[in-house]
Amino acid sequence: MRILWLCNVIPPVIADQLNIETTVKEGWVDASLRRMLSDEEHDITLGVCMPSASIDVPYVADKVTVSGKDVDAFRFLEKTETPWIYDKTLENVFSNILREFKPDVIHIFGTEYPHALACVRACENREKILVGIQGVMSACAKAFCGGLDDNIINASTFRDMIKHDNIAMQQHKFEIRAGFEREILTKVSHVTGRTQFDKEETLKINKNLHYHHMNETLRPEFYDGKWNSESLKDHKIFVSQADYPLKGFHVLLDAMPGILEHFPDTVIYVAGNSITGYTTLKEKIKIGTYGKYLLDKMKKYDIVDKVKVTGRLDALKMRDRYENSSVYICTSFIENSPNSLGEAMLCATPSIVPKTGGIPSVASDKEVMFFETGNSNDLADKVISLFSDSTKAGELSDNSRIRARQTHDKDINYSRLMEIYSELCQV
Repeated sequence: MRILWLCNVIPPVIADQLNIETTVKEGWVDASLRRMLSDEEHDITLGVCMPSASIDVPYVADKVTVSGKDVDAFRFLEKTETPWIYDKTLENVFSNILREFKPDVIHIFGTEYPHALACVRACENREKILVGIQGVMSACAKAFCGGLDDNIINASTFRDMIKHDNIAMQQHKFEIRAGFEREILTKVSHVTGRTQFDKEETLKINKNLHYHHMNETLRPEFYDGKWNSESLKDHKIFVSQADYPLKGFHVLLDAMPGILEHFPDTVIYVAGNSITGYTTLKEKIKIGTYGKYLLDKMKKYDIVDKVKVTGRLDALKMRDRYENSSVYICTSFIENSPNSLGEAMLCATPSIVPKTGGIPSVASDKEVMFFETGNSNDLADKVISLFSDSTKAGELSDNSRIRARQTHDKDINYSRLMEIYSELCQV
């Protein structure tokens, strides 16, 4: 089988061979790639297409060898920091790559970036395309503002005015990307998904899609993780992302006064870069409306020193954070199946999550504690309940690990992927 992958980032295993830097985002793609490269059973010739802003030609074709196997690595020129801008020249790039590689199957990872649409438009035989649903952009666009008031949504800081990028504008950019997604799904025949939510949402767009259920394999470091139950006493909350309103970090901040009444030593740790910095002149210039809104809320509740931003974490540092946190919390207004929740469950970290999107497909109330989406009072009650009940925390910990090891079983998921590839090769 000649399989061509279209990824949103350069997988680290390939970046290492090309001696270039990449990001820690979408680590599950790298995990799947490593599993494929270890496959001794199937006859696979693999090509991987990846965006790059560092090349000065439309695309570069390299041959790299990983684990003794050759991989055709195609880097195409794209500015991924502006994913709402469609570059029509990419259609010609993908036409050339498809002619050169001659794939039996084209596996597109996600609908979030316009390069996915360019590839679909360039492909003559779209029956060979398999689109993997990661997020659901149409649902994300609707929920983007996270229940904020219009006066916040339409406000602008200096940074927002210069970049034309306040919350309302950011939502509009998501809507543009949702339009790309709709066209993709109307032009292809095959998608993979993993939740009832993404199945229903994609079939709303195209009822004729052939939906293939397939769970994701996560980064290998998390399969060895094990939560430290002693950390429950430290009242440390871990949140994996808080960059924009959809992720609902403001809901957790609103819950903090109630939590602190019962557990005054509670601290929040947030992965990623700080969007609330306001000390230096540079930070004051760069802060956006949502970051300023969060900062004002933290000052109002006098909890600035209760929020610790960790910076970007690699897999081992993320695992350490899960293992040594009292609880992992997701506050998103919509999610398909957040990989951060999968990682937390693999590490057996007790989790409190909203009952939204695809989350109920990957966890039940035996494995996680649910709160009403957007309801800070309910979230506070759930945190207080968990901190007060070590037996309940232990049960969630044990059950979540069992469930996650089933959902993210490397061999079962890889076998399923091969089944889907084989089916498409026969089309």
